[in-house]
Amino acid sequence: METETLKESKRYFSKLGFQLVLIAFAMIAVQLLSSIAVSAIAPGLSENYSLYFLANMLPLYILGIPAILLLTKSKTVSPAEEHRMSIGQWLIAFCISYSLMYVSNMIGLWITQIIGRIKGSAVENVIQEVALDLNPWAAMLCMVILAPIFEELVFRKFIIDRTAKYGEGTAILVSALSFALFHGNLNQFAYAFSLGLFWGFIYIKTRKIKYTICIHMVINFMGSVLSILLMRSGFIQELSTLSNPDDMNSVLTLISEHAAGIILYLVYLLLIFIFVITGIVLFFLNRKKMHLSAGEVVIPKGQRFRTVILNVGMILNIIFWGVQIITQLFH
Repeated sequence: METETLKESKRYFSKLGFQLVLIAFAMIAVQLLSSIAVSAIAPGLSENYSLYFLANMLPLYILGIPAILLLTKSKTVSPAEEHRMSIGQWLIAFCISYSLMYVSNMIGLWITQIIGRIKGSAVENVIQEVALDLNPWAAMLCMVILAPIFEELVFRKFIIDRTAKYGEGTAILVSALSFALFHGNLNQFAYAFSLGLFWGFIYIKTRKIKYTICIHMVINFMGSVLSILLMRSGFIQELSTLSNPDDMNSVLTLISEHAAGIILYLVYLLLIFIFVITGIVLFFLNRKKMHLSAGEVVIPKGQRFRTVILNVGMILNIIFWGVQIITQLFH
């Protein structure tokens, strides 16, 4: 690659980094203005966490989704051939996604536990705390419907459509890294990155964002709404308040009183086990089919990191979200 073309590529990725930072600042501005407006108009709303959460988040999605839709229709992005996924292929993709999420989440939790021991206090799991405080319907609207649409449009369609010309691997990596950083905490970074890689692969091969949106929605549903319902079930609540968990009589009484709930909980755990094992097996059976194509503009191997990541825009984006992650770790 000629030096001038390499510089143009670096400027291109720097511009993309600045765009991602601008999107982040726009999100913060909308949420800040929403919070100020809610406090001024309905100060008592803060007493209802779910309504307060919705009042702060809905403006972001109401404004953000149409804005991103306009950006993703940019005429400067060359059209790509679309491919359909069968129901069977989608189910395979979901199982692989779930197993990636589960395994990488365990890794993320393990890392945060080590950091917690080093700093002398546990690392807060922000998303878990938010989900448990929310009404299931509020979680369904924001976490299961709106968030996946917004995030897939930004981190799959917007980024990959603009970077695929530099190679599918490069586009997927930038997409996954940006997606992981966007979550702003280490608890989610590991599984957001692994899911970002796989969902980026699905999108770049199909160019149909609806497939990753649907998988994202189901994953979030299982991780938020179902988790909320299970954690608030009578069995879990009473089990957590047992004065002596080793007292078999108390445990047996609890089991007899909540037999139906316990069966549902065990079925849920069984489904998780099936999804994880099936996904791991399917991943290894299909890994050889997951090939990536070179783009129209080929960046030499020794220059890729320097060109794609070591530029002003991308560095600024990494620093911005890196500060959020570090702050959350030591909060």
